Amino acid sequence: MFIINVPSTEYQIILDCCDDAVERFIFAQFYPHTYYNIQDYIKPRAYIYQAKEDIRYHLEGEKEEVLATADILFAMRKIIESFLIPKEDYLFFHAACIAKGSSAVLLLGESMAGKSTLSTYLFANGFDYLTDDYTIIQQSNNTIEPFKKLIHIRQGTEQLLKRKGVNVPVFNFGTFDRSFIFPTLTRDERKYKLIAGIVLGSYTRNTNNTDSSIREIVNITQKRTFFLENLFTTSDLLQDIVKVNRLIADIPLYFTVNNDLDATSRRISNVLEALA
Repeated sequence: MFIINVPSTEYQIILDCCDDAVERFIFAQFYPHTYYNIQDYIKPRAYIYQAKEDIRYHLEGEKEEVLATADILFAMRKIIESFLIPKEDYLFFHAACIAKGSSAVLLLGESMAGKSTLSTYLFANGFDYLTDDYTIIQQSNNTIEPFKKLIHIRQGTEQLLKRKGVNVPVFNFGTFDRSFIFPTLTRDERKYKLIAGIVLGSYTRNTNNTDSSIREIVNITQKRTFFLENLFTTSDLLQDIVKVNRLIADIPLYFTVNNDLDATSRRISNVLEALA
């Protein structure tokens, strides 16, 4: 049993798993936002109990409910999402986020676009790592509070990074089909200003594409579509669209093919310099 302190929300989660291996994995997955001192009472609590066949959940003082999933990571995301739904000022994206100084860039893209690989490469080359896949944006001032979790990498990524001169500790947990990188051992409570989003075209699906350019997406419909496709959806699509419309009015969005880590890093640096 341990605590997860969730950034940008009013709750801390107390998680109890019947499977010790799963509990160790979740503790590592959300580190450095996890700790074992249950007496540290800093926020109202949400309780999650993972049994063999189901997951049970309740907010402090409220009735317990059984969640319609046995996938603990999916349940965790849905619960964190539920914390944010009532907060009209927040957007919750499935996206990576990196920063230089106080300026942050959102990295969007479909599966296999290389978000985690690029995040690791940038982190190893002087960028600040904010999150691998849980990006929470406060819209009133377009700020991001880091949610530094384990970076998940697929088979072959470790070798690719080593060829690029990146040597970071890589861990494996039991039978999970991916390896993991601890990007940091400390929490970062600073707030970063979001200044741009970058959509990564998948290099795995554009193997003959040597395009080294980066272009701004100016079509409003395209911008809205890219943001909505990467948003952890809530129960209110209209509310999502209204929030995204506010975001696209403030934040420029760019597209580049992620066909080379060095080249993509230079393009992102150029965007940061141009918007600074």
